[in-house]
Amino acid sequence: MSPLVEAVEAGVCPEAIATECRKGTTTVLLDGAPTPHTVVDLDTPNLGLSQSRRCDYLFVADTPDSSWIAAIELKSRSFRAERVVEQLQAGTDLADEWLPDSVPVNFRPVLVHRLRTLGPHRRVALERWRVRFRGDRVKVRALSSGARLVAAFDAGLGEDGIGEREE
Repeated sequence: MSPLVEAVEAGVCPEAIATECRKGTTTVLLDGAPTPHTVVDLDTPNLGLSQSRRCDYLFVADTPDSSWIAAIELKSRSFRAERVVEQLQAGTDLADEWLPDSVPVNFRPVLVHRLRTLGPHRRVALERWRVRFRGDRVKVRALSSGARLVAAFDAGLGEDGIGEREE
């Protein structure tokens, strides 16, 4: 196991470590994700988190070149994009607290949804709203339920690995 994955797992209660990212019928697949990795279920009561709004999961993985971090929010029904961004931001803030500053990171906030289409209003709102991570404003990547998480990292990574940014 990697020192980063070990540190994250050591910092949370064992009940918070998940083997999948699933809420009800909404899921994102971890097939092809780098290993070692860990998934933290932020809805676990024993974590003692005080934020009422937070995303569902944090994904943390190590590769030889950098670490992959994803704040993941799963939605099965209609949602407001602004609320999703608030939830992703809260999870991102937790990740930033838990991770050492010196670790190079490929970061992506991810919305996984079961809607047939996001629709123009949600799509425009998600384009407008960004998640702040280490001084950058990162675009939310939307995936359909059942997609692989690596798809969120494949698209739009900048040279530094941070992700699509607002210029």
